[in-house]
Amino acid sequence: MEALILVLKFYVLMAVRISAIIILFPGFGSTGFPAIAKVFIIGALSLVVMMGTPAVAAPVLADNIIFSIYIVKEAFIGFFIGFLSQIPFMAVRAAGDMISFNTMFSMANVIDPTMEQQVTVWGEFYNIMATLVFFVMNGHLIILKAITFSFAKISVLAPVMLDQDVLRHVTGVASSIFIAGVLIAAPVAVTLFMSNVSMGVVSRTMPQFNVFVVGMPLQIMLAFILIIVTVPMDTELVGNVIGRMFGEINGLIAALAR
Repeated sequence: MEALILVLKFYVLMAVRISAIIILFPGFGSTGFPAIAKVFIIGALSLVVMMGTPAVAAPVLADNIIFSIYIVKEAFIGFFIGFLSQIPFMAVRAAGDMISFNTMFSMANVIDPTMEQQVTVWGEFYNIMATLVFFVMNGHLIILKAITFSFAKISVLAPVMLDQDVLRHVTGVASSIFIAGVLIAAPVAVTLFMSNVSMGVVSRTMPQFNVFVVGMPLQIMLAFILIIVTVPMDTELVGNVIGRMFGEINGLIAALAR
């Protein structure tokens, strides 16, 4: 009986890591995704992974204090992996917010039912585009591979190295991917900025010219044209960013297991 309890504790530790990843996982972690489905996915994944990783009735788990420490450790590992999986989508949404600000679309926010918060129109557009690219690239399957790889490299009972190198790795990945988000928004944002500068020059040289009436429709028209033109390029760039994210997750797991 005691051995069964220890095996169940081993299963709980695996479920904690997977739960932290799923909660932050793009799409599956949204509030619009049914909670019952999340529990089923977490339980099923934990069971499948445990079948591939033989459970150990470790006597050390009999101590509730040590068991609680292991729970915190597994939650941190899952949090870091889930956080890296979210960074590309945060960067893409930020790029859409930049475009919305320049086109004055930020004044008309919409409610994202999956996030239960207000988002900009173009931010939601780019987020949906990134989500489609993610699933087209079989990103959900690659994340599953990352989960199994994390248990292969970092056992539930193994210690982790949460040092400055790990934090530097996470912050470095976040900064570089956000730079990619700026590059997505750059063609539209720079063009619209130059358009604003041109309108300012026109308003100074011809004060009778109503810049506000002409400028807003012009900004919106330019934004639509530029976004239509740059969407193929942005799709490829988003795919590269998401592809890089998978490699960085493996690098983070290796750094934690060092």
